[in-house]
Amino acid sequence: MEGGMEGGGASSFVRLGEIGDYRKVEGTVSTTQAALFSVLLILLSARIGNAGGPSLNAIFDQFGLESVVLLVAVLTILLQVTRYFYSAVYGGYGKPWSPFIFVCVAVAVQLIHDVLFKYGILNTVARGKNDLVDAVQAYVLDAKMVAFGANVAVIIVTAVIAMILHDIGDLEKYIFLAFVTAGIIYTLSGVSAKPVVPVAKPVTQEKKEPMRDMRYGF
Repeated sequence: MEGGMEGGGASSFVRLGEIGDYRKVEGTVSTTQAALFSVLLILLSARIGNAGGPSLNAIFDQFGLESVVLLVAVLTILLQVTRYFYSAVYGGYGKPWSPFIFVCVAVAVQLIHDVLFKYGILNTVARGKNDLVDAVQAYVLDAKMVAFGANVAVIIVTAVIAMILHDIGDLEKYIFLAFVTAGIIYTLSGVSAKPVVPVAKPVTQEKKEPMRDMRYGF
């Protein structure tokens, strides 16, 4: 069943696949593939555009594929939670598929996750106990509130891509997945943009005036 971006699944120019039923495994596959694509976008933004600054690039430099797997897993879990709440709160009452409502639920789930993660987990785990948590703490400290907006943008893109992938053939999905995986490997191994190190000016000694004989007033 397909629906437009308007609430209630009204007929629209844009057609996006239905991924709202959390019990359907194929929807989970689509969200995982979309999460991989979003991670590729994050990597490209960090490596080429220096988005997130040195602290985000430091996470990818230090943890490599571990950070990629973690991001994909987190995005997949968040969208799975979204699918559950969408089914329980909206779709469970027999209402037609609405991509707009689904995206709104995804944004709410993402914001709740960010608040709990930033003010809960990151404040609970002491520094020096986990290298990955320390690196994430450094990124959150640098990004401040911008991280919330960036994460909302990522979850929206992931949800929309998952809807698009859900309605294409299996062959196209696997080709897409192969290109995205190759892109992640190449981008991850790239060199991130380094901040310009300021050049220290040479220290020059000021010329001292010769001591004058003050006994004669000159």
